[in-house]
Amino acid sequence: MKKRNSRWDDEPRLDAKGQPIVVYPCATDIVIFRLLQRYRYLPIDFIVAHTGLSYSYLKHRLDVLARKPNKFLHRPEKQQVQPNANYRFLIYELGTRGETVLKDHLLYSEEPHLGDEHLFAHSLMVSETIVSLDIAADKMIWWPEIAGRLKEPHRSIPVHIEHQLDKVKKTADFDYYNDSNGPFGIRYDDGTARFLSLEAEHTNQVDCNNLTKTSFLKKYLAIRYIMENDLHKKHWGLPNLITLVVTSSQARIDTMKTLIMRETKDKGCPYIAFAIIPVLEDPFTAAKPMPELFTQGWQRAGQPDLFLNSPTAKKAAA
Repeated sequence: MKKRNSRWDDEPRLDAKGQPIVVYPCATDIVIFRLLQRYRYLPIDFIVAHTGLSYSYLKHRLDVLARKPNKFLHRPEKQQVQPNANYRFLIYELGTRGETVLKDHLLYSEEPHLGDEHLFAHSLMVSETIVSLDIAADKMIWWPEIAGRLKEPHRSIPVHIEHQLDKVKKTADFDYYNDSNGPFGIRYDDGTARFLSLEAEHTNQVDCNNLTKTSFLKKYLAIRYIMENDLHKKHWGLPNLITLVVTSSQARIDTMKTLIMRETKDKGCPYIAFAIIPVLEDPFTAAKPMPELFTQGWQRAGQPDLFLNSPTAKKAAA
């Protein structure tokens, strides 16, 4: 009797003669490989939404691409320990053989993946947020286009922050590097563009009594320094910049908004916007493509909601 394959192993799928099924990448596979080169981890339903390929086709095709002897894709092991793992859409990443195919077709990019290799749940927050905007907005502006206009492009910006902690003024100097590997943008039909930076607030402390530990307070102070000193214009050549912050609950957003209102003496902040997205360890809600992130209002502290589908007032640089 033919043994059934597990969704988790990479043992070969066999044909009618009992031989391993061998596949050779086709044009649609290369589309998938390029998508997974940009986004480190993606569940299959996000791949469906971005490529327009059917779920039934991709379920079979991705499975074969990830199995021996093909191994063009991987299914990250970390997804196996998540709540309801057997009932969630499988998550894929690009394998070494998939990268080789892109190189052979001169389509490989040295751009770093969106999403960290080690922080799996955090990486999914980053990938799923940006790919959802990519699906809905259609006309995206990526770092290579931004960097191509700069004499000395750097994804990070040096910052100097200060804060009164326990009646003592504390300072910190560091290079601010966001979760989106630098800024990206949305180009609108009227010629305007909005530039964005992403922070995925997963388990970080919101407030903090020091400037050493990673916290939302430390990130906020760095973002404020950048905006108040026009460093997004000087370092990145951007006419505008909004930092998007995604997190798991309204309660967490409220805590961050309260911190901003405290730091701004109730004036609020127009350049930081918040949204709730599902996180991997949530046993009740699995993430799905979120085109509504483009059309729904992003919350701001002391300011009206921000709608990313509304063009900006200033035109993008020619």
